Amino acid sequence: MKTMKISTMVLLGLLWVMSCSNNDDMMQALRISPKDGETGVALNKNIELDFDTPMARSVVQRNFHMMTTQKMQTIADSMMVYMVMMGMMTHGDSATIYDGMMRMMDNNTMRGTFVWNSDSTRCTFDPDSLMMPGTQYRMHMGQEMMTMTGMMQGDGMMSDDNHGMMGNAGGMMHGDMMINFTTGNSMMKSGNLKN
Repeated sequence: MKTMKISTMVLLGLLWVMSCSNNDDMMQALRISPKDGETGVALNKNIELDFDTPMARSVVQRNFHMMTTQKMQTIADSMMVYMVMMGMMTHGDSATIYDGMMRMMDNNTMRGTFVWNSDSTRCTFDPDSLMMPGTQYRMHMGQEMMTMTGMMQGDGMMSDDNHGMMGNAGGMMHGDMMINFTTGNSMMKSGNLKN
Protein backbone atom coordinates (compact mmCIF):
# COMPACT_ATOMS: atom_id res chain seq x y z
CA MET A 1 0.00 0.00 0.00
CA LYS A 2 2.86 2.37 0.87
CA THR A 3 4.54 1.60 -2.49
CA MET A 4 1.29 2.39 -4.32
CA LYS A 5 1.02 5.81 -2.59
CA ILE A 6 4.63 6.66 -3.47
CA SER A 7 4.12 5.53 -7.09
CA THR A 8 0.97 7.63 -7.35
CA MET A 9 2.76 10.68 -5.93
CA VAL A 10 5.67 10.23 -8.36
CA LEU A 11 3.27 9.84 -11.30
CA LEU A 12 1.31 12.95 -10.30
CA GLY A 13 4.56 14.87 -9.89
CA LEU A 14 5.72 13.87 -13.37
CA LEU A 15 2.37 14.84 -14.90
CA TRP A 16 2.55 18.22 -13.18
CA VAL A 17 6.10 18.87 -14.43
CA MET A 18 5.22 17.81 -17.98
CA SER A 19 2.09 19.95 -18.08
CA CYS A 20 3.95 22.98 -16.73
CA SER A 21 6.61 22.78 -19.40
CA ASN A 22 3.99 22.52 -22.15
CA ASN A 23 2.13 25.54 -20.80
CA ASP A 24 5.36 27.51 -20.52
CA ASP A 25 6.17 26.71 -24.15
CA MET A 26 2.71 27.86 -25.26
CA MET A 27 2.90 31.09 -23.29
CA GLN A 28 6.30 31.83 -24.82
CA ALA A 29 4.68 31.80 -28.27
CA LEU A 30 2.73 35.01 -27.53
CA ARG A 31 3.25 37.56 -24.78
CA ILE A 32 0.69 40.35 -24.42
CA SER A 33 0.76 43.64 -22.55
CA PRO A 34 -1.37 44.62 -20.76
CA LYS A 35 -1.72 41.19 -19.18
CA ASP A 36 -4.98 39.34 -18.79
CA GLY A 37 -6.84 40.63 -15.74
CA GLU A 38 -4.55 43.66 -15.32
CA THR A 39 -6.15 46.70 -13.67
CA GLY A 40 -5.19 50.36 -13.54
CA VAL A 41 -4.01 50.37 -17.17
CA ALA A 42 -3.08 53.87 -18.37
CA LEU A 43 -5.63 55.48 -20.71
CA ASN A 44 -2.99 56.03 -23.38
CA LYS A 45 -1.35 52.58 -23.07
CA ASN A 46 -0.25 50.92 -26.29
CA ILE A 47 -0.98 47.22 -26.70
CA GLU A 48 2.15 45.10 -27.18
CA LEU A 49 2.18 41.68 -28.82
CA ASP A 50 5.48 39.76 -28.73
CA PHE A 51 5.80 36.56 -30.78
CA ASP A 52 8.50 33.90 -30.60
CA THR A 53 8.58 33.60 -34.41
CA PRO A 54 8.05 36.10 -37.25
CA MET A 55 4.37 36.63 -38.06
CA ALA A 56 2.52 37.57 -41.23
CA ARG A 57 1.62 41.18 -40.43
CA SER A 58 -1.64 41.11 -42.39
CA VAL A 59 -2.84 38.06 -40.43
CA VAL A 60 -2.24 39.72 -37.06
CA GLN A 61 -3.80 43.02 -38.14
CA ARG A 62 -6.85 41.24 -39.58
CA ASN A 63 -7.32 39.06 -36.47
CA PHE A 64 -6.80 41.64 -33.69
CA HIS A 65 -9.83 43.46 -32.25
CA MET A 66 -10.08 45.62 -29.16
CA MET A 67 -13.23 47.10 -27.68
CA THR A 68 -15.00 47.62 -24.40
CA THR A 69 -16.51 44.46 -22.95
CA GLN A 70 -19.86 46.27 -23.09
CA LYS A 71 -19.63 46.51 -26.91
CA MET A 72 -18.47 42.89 -27.08
CA GLN A 73 -21.49 41.85 -25.00
CA THR A 74 -23.84 43.81 -27.27
CA ILE A 75 -22.44 41.94 -30.27
CA ALA A 76 -22.83 38.59 -28.50
CA ASP A 77 -26.41 39.47 -27.49
CA SER A 78 -27.25 40.41 -31.09
CA MET A 79 -25.90 37.11 -32.32
CA MET A 80 -27.87 35.23 -29.64
CA VAL A 81 -31.14 36.87 -30.75
CA TYR A 82 -30.38 35.85 -34.34
CA MET A 83 -29.65 32.26 -33.27
CA VAL A 84 -32.93 32.04 -31.32
CA MET A 85 -34.84 33.39 -34.33
CA MET A 86 -33.18 30.79 -36.56
CA GLY A 87 -34.26 27.91 -34.30
CA MET A 88 -32.34 24.77 -35.18
CA MET A 89 -29.06 25.63 -36.88
CA THR A 90 -27.07 23.74 -39.44
CA HIS A 91 -23.30 23.91 -39.72
CA GLY A 92 -23.74 26.51 -42.48
CA ASP A 93 -25.90 28.65 -40.19
CA SER A 94 -23.25 28.65 -37.47
CA ALA A 95 -20.60 29.68 -40.03
CA THR A 96 -22.88 32.52 -41.15
CA ILE A 97 -23.35 33.65 -37.55
CA TYR A 98 -19.58 33.55 -36.92
CA ASP A 99 -18.94 35.60 -40.09
CA GLY A 100 -21.58 38.11 -39.00
CA MET A 101 -20.01 38.38 -35.56
CA MET A 102 -16.58 39.00 -37.11
CA ARG A 103 -18.02 41.76 -39.33
CA MET A 104 -19.67 43.38 -36.31
CA MET A 105 -16.37 43.20 -34.42
CA ASP A 106 -14.50 44.74 -37.36
CA ASN A 107 -17.02 47.60 -37.43
CA ASN A 108 -16.87 48.23 -33.66
CA THR A 109 -13.20 47.67 -32.89
CA MET A 110 -11.03 50.48 -31.62
CA ARG A 111 -9.12 52.05 -34.49
CA GLY A 112 -5.38 52.53 -34.34
CA THR A 113 -2.00 52.02 -35.96
CA PHE A 114 0.03 48.81 -35.97
CA VAL A 115 3.79 49.40 -35.61
CA TRP A 116 6.11 46.44 -36.26
CA ASN A 117 9.76 45.74 -35.55
CA SER A 118 11.98 44.79 -38.51
CA ASP A 119 11.73 41.00 -38.06
CA SER A 120 7.93 40.93 -37.48
CA THR A 121 8.18 39.43 -33.98
CA ARG A 122 6.82 42.48 -32.12
CA CYS A 123 3.69 44.45 -32.89
CA THR A 124 2.56 47.54 -31.03
CA PHE A 125 -1.05 48.64 -31.44
CA ASP A 126 -1.34 52.39 -30.87
CA PRO A 127 -5.04 53.33 -30.45
CA ASP A 128 -6.18 56.47 -32.29
CA SER A 129 -7.92 57.77 -29.15
CA LEU A 130 -7.60 57.46 -25.39
CA MET A 131 -9.35 54.59 -23.70
CA MET A 132 -12.18 55.45 -21.31
CA PRO A 133 -11.32 55.62 -17.58
CA GLY A 134 -12.39 52.78 -15.27
CA THR A 135 -13.57 50.63 -18.19
CA GLN A 136 -13.03 46.96 -18.93
CA TYR A 137 -11.62 46.27 -22.39
CA ARG A 138 -11.36 43.00 -24.25
CA MET A 139 -8.75 42.10 -26.83
CA HIS A 140 -9.80 39.42 -29.29
CA MET A 141 -7.24 37.52 -31.33
CA GLY A 142 -8.77 35.37 -34.06
CA GLN A 143 -8.15 31.74 -34.90
CA GLU A 144 -5.92 32.45 -37.91
CA MET A 145 -3.51 34.42 -35.71
CA MET A 146 -3.57 31.82 -32.92
CA THR A 147 -2.83 29.06 -35.42
CA MET A 148 0.22 31.00 -36.64
CA THR A 149 1.55 31.34 -33.09
CA GLY A 150 1.27 27.57 -32.59
CA MET A 151 -0.84 28.05 -29.45
CA MET A 152 -3.72 25.87 -30.61
CA GLN A 153 -3.93 22.25 -29.61
CA GLY A 154 -5.78 19.46 -31.38
CA ASP A 155 -9.19 20.31 -29.93
CA GLY A 156 -8.88 24.06 -30.51
CA MET A 157 -8.42 24.76 -26.81
CA MET A 158 -5.41 26.21 -25.04
CA SER A 159 -4.80 24.44 -21.75
CA ASP A 160 -3.16 27.16 -19.71
CA ASP A 161 -4.31 28.01 -16.21
CA ASN A 162 -3.99 31.73 -16.92
CA HIS A 163 -6.44 31.57 -19.80
CA GLY A 164 -9.68 29.83 -18.88
CA MET A 165 -12.54 29.22 -21.28
CA MET A 166 -13.70 32.82 -21.71
CA GLY A 167 -14.17 33.14 -17.98
CA ASN A 168 -13.24 36.07 -15.81
CA ALA A 169 -9.61 35.76 -16.83
CA GLY A 170 -10.19 35.86 -20.59
CA GLY A 171 -9.81 32.67 -22.53
CA MET A 172 -9.53 30.75 -25.72
CA MET A 173 -12.29 28.81 -27.37
CA HIS A 174 -12.39 27.37 -30.87
CA GLY A 175 -9.07 29.06 -31.56
CA ASP A 176 -10.12 32.64 -30.75
CA MET A 177 -8.32 34.09 -27.73
CA MET A 178 -9.70 36.87 -25.52
CA ILE A 179 -7.82 38.93 -22.95
CA ASN A 180 -9.49 41.35 -20.52
CA PHE A 181 -8.01 44.37 -18.77
CA THR A 182 -9.39 47.41 -16.95
CA THR A 183 -8.23 50.99 -17.33
CA GLY A 184 -7.35 53.29 -14.47
CA ASN A 185 -8.15 56.99 -14.33
CA SER A 186 -4.96 58.56 -15.68
CA MET A 187 -2.44 58.56 -18.51
CA MET A 188 1.20 57.50 -18.51
CA LYS A 189 3.69 60.29 -17.96
CA SER A 190 5.44 59.85 -21.29
CA GLY A 191 5.56 61.76 -24.54
CA ASN A 192 3.31 64.81 -24.80
CA LEU A 193 0.58 63.39 -22.58
CA LYS A 194 0.37 64.46 -18.96
CA ASN A 195 -1.49 63.13 -15.94
